[in-house]
Amino acid sequence: MAEALFPSGFLIPSFAVLVPVILMAVRSGLLHNPLSVILFYLAVRLPLTIIMLASQLSDKTHTIQVAVPLLKCEHTVDYAQVAAGVLVSMAPVFIGFAIFQERIIKGMWCGAVKG
Repeated sequence: MAEALFPSGFLIPSFAVLVPVILMAVRSGLLHNPLSVILFYLAVRLPLTIIMLASQLSDKTHTIQVAVPLLKCEHTVDYAQVAAGVLVSMAPVFIGFAIFQERIIKGMWCGAVKG
């Protein structure tokens, strides 16, 4: 049932949610903070980007790095969708680096100081 209601959220204009979002930012103390802009863009752009990526990936079996260039149209490029696709494709690399950061740096130092 939730899958049927999800697309109905796209019928709400983004300006209609602007006032409640600003009120929430004021109450939480994030009004003049870049984090509020990041959270707003994530909330507005990410669902459509996920739907677009899922529709592109369900037709053919591609890795996400190969599917990101397929998001552009013939004459236009939606840079927000491409940027979200790049962010989603880079997230596992960043998470892996954050987990194994000390070992990676240690291995680089051991390899650099041979002899």
